Amino acid sequence: MKIESCFSSISLVVLAILLISSLNAQVIPTNEWVNFFSSNTTFDGSPVPVGAVIEAYDPDGVICGTFTVNTDGQYGFLLVYRDDNTTPDVDEGASPGNTITFYINDVLAIPSGPDDPIWVANGDIIQLDLEGHSNYPPVISNFPDSIAFRSDTIYSLNLNEYVSDLNDDDLDLNWSVSGNDSISITIDPSTNIAELSASLTFSGLETLVFTATDDSSASDKDTIVVKVIPYILTVNISLNSGWNLVSWDVDTPNDSIFVLLSDIMDNVVLVLSFESGGLTFDPEWPQFSNLQLANHLHGYWMKTLADVTLNITGTTVTNDTPIAMEAGWNLVSYLPENPDSVVHALGSIIDNVIVVLGFDEGGLTYDPAWPQFSNLQILSSGFGYWIKVTEPCTLIYPDNQVGKGKSMAKGTMNFSHKTAVIPTNEWINIFGENVNCENNRLKIGSIIQAKDPDEVTCGEYIVKKEGCFGMMPVYRDDPRTEIDEGAKPGDVITIYVDGLELEESVVWKSFGDVYRISLHPIKNIIPDSYNLSRNFPNPFNPTTNIQYQLPESVHVIMSIYNICGQCIKVLVDEQMDAGSYSTRWDGKNHSGECVPSGVYFCRMDAGKFSRTMKMILLK
Repeated sequence: MKIESCFSSISLVVLAILLISSLNAQVIPTNEWVNFFSSNTTFDGSPVPVGAVIEAYDPDGVICGTFTVNTDGQYGFLLVYRDDNTTPDVDEGASPGNTITFYINDVLAIPSGPDDPIWVANGDIIQLDLEGHSNYPPVISNFPDSIAFRSDTIYSLNLNEYVSDLNDDDLDLNWSVSGNDSISITIDPSTNIAELSASLTFSGLETLVFTATDDSSASDKDTIVVKVIPYILTVNISLNSGWNLVSWDVDTPNDSIFVLLSDIMDNVVLVLSFESGGLTFDPEWPQFSNLQLANHLHGYWMKTLADVTLNITGTTVTNDTPIAMEAGWNLVSYLPENPDSVVHALGSIIDNVIVVLGFDEGGLTYDPAWPQFSNLQILSSGFGYWIKVTEPCTLIYPDNQVGKGKSMAKGTMNFSHKTAVIPTNEWINIFGENVNCENNRLKIGSIIQAKDPDEVTCGEYIVKKEGCFGMMPVYRDDPRTEIDEGAKPGDVITIYVDGLELEESVVWKSFGDVYRISLHPIKNIIPDSYNLSRNFPNPFNPTTNIQYQLPESVHVIMSIYNICGQCIKVLVDEQMDAGSYSTRWDGKNHSGECVPSGVYFCRMDAGKFSRTMKMILLK
């Protein structure tokens, strides 16, 4: 069992060494003393026997009191004398404030209250029960909760630093370990140093139990969680059909891109990287490609024909491996195993950061000037990142990560509705705050769209906070495909809110640009005729937008009907001025209940105008 007292176990060992030379000395009475007594003192679990000798020592190891037990389980008054100040050459005993140490039959005793073993003032009467043992068990304390080491190294643990034995100051103990299946442990009996090792490919956690046993079979034990980081590791990176921005955290023995991509080469369309300029690998034109080697310090754009898994095997690298950064753009890897916040991960260079870009089925941006609008907040293993900096610097990731929430995983950019946007590997960013449309705050659920001059939707964002939107990536057309995915440099981008065009526009100039717009009032040209436009999105879940136009002031009723012809919701029922309008249905009926998937009809009645359109709710 572990011994609890006002003394630490290690302090008691020190005191024992100091006192051992004084055990045969004699008490020198002085004219001041305190009185200790007890009616519940034990030795080896039984009442201390008649004839047992109890001795008291000051911190200098001077015996200053003694008592021979005359009643089982009791002692006292045991007079403990103060040092006499008039005899400076002789140390007779304690000084006020000293903690007194007790021995029973030359064996250290542990105070157990109710008072403290402290010499305070002449004449004090102190009740102090003592607990003595002919053999104290070893005590393990301050043992580390966890350790970690890489499988190509040996971890040394000096066990003597964490154990004390009141009966054996030489710590001549027998150590044993259990719980290790894959971790090898050897303990040198002469030094009590444990050495932990594992196979180069082992990765995992094991909970080990260390037990210290003395010559009398008394023991103590404690546990430690050991994490082994593999020296040789295979990283599995999931690639989606289309563009992927990836990196890996292992040092490969062969950096040839032909070797690294050999398992997926049939699906590789293109690989791009960057170091003082663009680097390209085209499987159809390898002899002209200037990207021939790939490593763990860079990020890579990879475009594939299908969903595949890239397997990279190599030796693990530490988080603090330095990555040299050039002024301007850098395409870098993310080395830590765990996710981390952008600000913490890039702490070593954060003062130089202009913008950080990531990609996960869509563009992600962190702008230090507008962190509240940035949709890149967490950096994650397996992804690469564009980082633009003001001057040359060195990126060193921290040892510990503080990322909260989920790691950025594949699919985080999926919209909750069908969208026509096709992400590419270049984009600009648009955001807005304190936004008003038609003199009203921008509503949650509103859909912001960006279209190029060819009316191709190249950016889309669903408003999540009233009055704010973004970052919204607006993608460039990929010149390598026959599909028109979006804008070209120099194109004017038109912005729409719930299908209604805004007066404000931006120009697509350079990859990574960030634009703040205010969303000026929507152009409100008086329509020439009545119209009920097709809802969007359609199919939808759970919200869809419905636009309509009025050439004159009129009373408008807009209702939703189910397949049985029953009116389940009235969206509009009021007199309205001429103009273009938009309303929204949230997929709920009159009672606020969510309706099931199926076909529904929206009917608009305005004066003599009446029109019905079909909508599909698909959950």
